[in-house]
Amino acid sequence: MEPYNPDDRLEPCSDSDASRLTSIEVEFAIPVWLTQEQQRRLTDLLEEITKSPCNIPKEGVHWVSSMGVKPIWSKTDAVLMGLPVQPGAPETGEPLYDYDVLHIGTSAREFVTEEERERALKRRSAT
Repeated sequence: MEPYNPDDRLEPCSDSDASRLTSIEVEFAIPVWLTQEQQRRLTDLLEEITKSPCNIPKEGVHWVSSMGVKPIWSKTDAVLMGLPVQPGAPETGEPLYDYDVLHIGTSAREFVTEEERERALKRRSAT
């Protein structure tokens, strides 16, 4: 297998007006209600983004991996996970949760086996 480099993508981004992002934040002016159907459509859009060839590492995978209340990791945990420390985070201990925020996260990693790599390459060639 080739070395994993998350910046080496299946294709370069060909859209000249695309923006490079690490996250998307939406802050509503007032509390809103989100239906299950709206949440499904939001997830579908995020899956579409992660599955775009310019957002898939050549030697790995990228997917929507978490959805739920927003965790506020301790300062120690945040540093260990390479995440920004959130305001009000405790020094150590179990995470706190902000139940007013829907948090959606993605994960990316290298292929873990040659079999996974072959399956992914076969799936990619079929699309």
